[in-house]
Amino acid sequence: MQCADILPDKASEGGWVRAKAVFNNAVKGTISMVQQIFPDGSSSDTILQVDLQSTQSPDVTEASWYIHTNRLQDNDHTCSDVGDDYNPFKMSIGAGYSTNCSPGHPLSCMVGDMTSKQGPISLGNRQLLTDANLPLAGDFTVVYRSIVLKSTSGILDCASILPDSPAALLTFLKVNSFSRFEFRSTVASILKVQPWEVTILPGAPSLIYKDKCQQVNFFVSGDVNITKTLQHEEKLGKFRQSKLCSPDGKRMPPKITTELLRQLRQAMKNSKYISEPIQAYIVPSGDAHQSEYIAPCDCRREFISGFTGSAGTAIITEKHAAIWTDGRYFLQAAQQIDKNWTLMKMGLKETPSQEDWLLSVLPEGSKVGVDPWIIPADQWKTMSKALTSAGHSLVAVQENLIDLFWTDRSARPSSPLIVLGLNYTGITWQDKITSLRTKMADRKITWFVITALDEIAWLFNLRGADIEYNPVFFAYAIIGRSSIRLFINGDCMADPAVKEHLQLNSSSKPEFEVQVLLYESILTELQGVCGGLGPKEKVWISDKASFALTNTIPKIHRSPTQYTPICLAKAVKNATEIEGMRRAHIKDAVALCELFAWLDKEVPKGTVTEISSADKAQELRRQQKDFVDLSFPTISAVGPNGAIIHYSPLPETNRTLSLNELYLIDSGAQFKDGTTDVTRTVHFGTPTAYEKECFTYVLKGYIAINAAVFPSGTKGHLLDSFARSALWESGLDYLHGTGHGVGCFLNVHEGPCGISYKTFADEPLEAGMIVSDEPGFYEDGSFGIRIENVVLVVPAKPKYNYRNRGSLTFEPLTLVPIQVKMMNTDMLTQKERDWVDEYHKQCREVVGAELERQGRHAALQWLIRETQPIA
Repeated sequence: MQCADILPDKASEGGWVRAKAVFNNAVKGTISMVQQIFPDGSSSDTILQVDLQSTQSPDVTEASWYIHTNRLQDNDHTCSDVGDDYNPFKMSIGAGYSTNCSPGHPLSCMVGDMTSKQGPISLGNRQLLTDANLPLAGDFTVVYRSIVLKSTSGILDCASILPDSPAALLTFLKVNSFSRFEFRSTVASILKVQPWEVTILPGAPSLIYKDKCQQVNFFVSGDVNITKTLQHEEKLGKFRQSKLCSPDGKRMPPKITTELLRQLRQAMKNSKYISEPIQAYIVPSGDAHQSEYIAPCDCRREFISGFTGSAGTAIITEKHAAIWTDGRYFLQAAQQIDKNWTLMKMGLKETPSQEDWLLSVLPEGSKVGVDPWIIPADQWKTMSKALTSAGHSLVAVQENLIDLFWTDRSARPSSPLIVLGLNYTGITWQDKITSLRTKMADRKITWFVITALDEIAWLFNLRGADIEYNPVFFAYAIIGRSSIRLFINGDCMADPAVKEHLQLNSSSKPEFEVQVLLYESILTELQGVCGGLGPKEKVWISDKASFALTNTIPKIHRSPTQYTPICLAKAVKNATEIEGMRRAHIKDAVALCELFAWLDKEVPKGTVTEISSADKAQELRRQQKDFVDLSFPTISAVGPNGAIIHYSPLPETNRTLSLNELYLIDSGAQFKDGTTDVTRTVHFGTPTAYEKECFTYVLKGYIAINAAVFPSGTKGHLLDSFARSALWESGLDYLHGTGHGVGCFLNVHEGPCGISYKTFADEPLEAGMIVSDEPGFYEDGSFGIRIENVVLVVPAKPKYNYRNRGSLTFEPLTLVPIQVKMMNTDMLTQKERDWVDEYHKQCREVVGAELERQGRHAALQWLIRETQPIA
């Protein structure tokens, strides 16, 4: 007897190419295809898995099938533009074709003649087929073509063949002699794969934007992160994405979401992930903590839609996709979403609410799904009530459907923690816990579940860096009458300083002993807490906490609150925090005076761009003591970019500062002693009369808020019209709030106070609260104007004190000159001129002294020039 190993004839290290065609109309199901590409460029036979079912008649059990040259156009189910049978090798179909072409001789057949190669396709039984003449990779790929099913009476159904392997689209300036080999080789070298692993899809390259640019769709065999690797990649050379490849020659085209939406809609029907199919899926902007700014791993709405703004909700149904956002993002969203989406402009009369829109498009008895961890409980309640009343239902989808096909989703960050001493906080975390427990006792609360990241950071006098620009860390906390549970990843707690701060390794009073638990164990622990509750015991939780956690607490024990006691305590800064905020704003003003002095010198040279100016601002801030990070992405906007309220410069949109256009810069920093946020709009040449007029309306509104004296107990939304009055008188306005709360080395946007035209449930303003004052005006396609200072609410002493209720006013913390050149001073009242002169005097005295102390003489000279009294 003899024996021998069976060895492969070819190396097995090659990549796999996968594709599928999904049928959703007269026929339901999938044809999946897979082919191995070997290192020498050769390939295996293609394996096909067929799982199809006729939905029209049980009598239709099979169909003839053909691959056609073109893929389906979006939402086209007529199969009218799919082209001819795919015949790349020009096989003759004359006499003798039917004799030579057969399942036993597939190479004698047209590639697209699947019926002759394989026989009829089953519409009821699963099939496993192999095909030696069905290339998935290379220049003759069948991917991005279509499969047409036919019965004796005509076309039954059709579907595009789409890649399951990583795919991408590159848009670049037209290359006159486009070489497919050169393109594949260039991309392959960057991705560190072989050229034969890159397949250019049919129809590429295509000419777009008046034939000045080309687009190439392609995919790569194997597991490669194409999009992340190729983004802004210089080594692409002539194939690099160009900002000129857009309709206006200034912006990149929006993200193409057709394939992503197809995958999501498939997941909405897949019993592997949901018990029953859902007819709509809601994708909120937030994370499991309902944060405004979120970590990259939580940017699901951005991933599915392409819209990068911080506020917005996407809803996808079987046939529609819509996104709601507010006035700050109307222009940005319109530029970033593709034709698959409808933009819903919140706040406009003609815009339906999410609930009303769903009721108008859903079929009867529909189910609407959402991840229960990222929808706030109050929003769940509102949405569920509206849907239920119309015969629909809102269902919790435990596994986030976006995550299923977001293949390059990053891991959740877990950064080191920063311990803040009493010199920054003014009060120990133990004293904060004691105060919190007093409030719990007053309300007869046994447990308090804390989910907001900034509340946890403030309570424990800790800061982190898990979310860019926001010094917070991922954690939950449950506070009992005599226990403290902190849910956080263990890596964060390794620092001895953190352990000492929380007294983890030393004996402390039992009521201040912190039990550190895994971040992921919050649900299990909360279930345990609720299981041990007495009949009358209550659990406090924010009504904006996730539905997943809120619903875990039995309704009889649940005590939801609109604003938690931590939110309210955090908003009113103590004396130490206020002094820290003053220091932070002086340091910030030093950096900005240096920036504007530098810009005055450099802009006339034509070398400063939006990005380089933003980088310079960060460089100068970094030189100041206790600088940690920026407080948000710098809005550095020239001319028409300034009309995009939350614009952020990218290489594709980067404009050069000039003597002919307005420049708006909205920026801020996180210092250990405070958070800053300041906007200035300037002109380096001569502004037009209209620009000065609009600027002066905005300035008048700014002064009206800053100089306002109002009764104690006044809510911020009652002051909003002060800022708009001058604009309204001229028929102008702006589509954002006038002010927001600001944290102390915490989130730059902080509740519960604010100044807005929206009648949200803001809390009354109190002495010690810190808010922004930032009216603006935006001329679409031309310019944007905004003036913003951070101000402190302080007691006022008017002539009278009606019923002893007291009065309040604002004190500016931001001390950066407002450009007088931009003002039409004839439009200002004497009181307004006096306000400007007094403000500039304060800037000159306070910031000037610090500039002199730091030896920054050029900035000091600029400050003196810019703060001269109005003539």
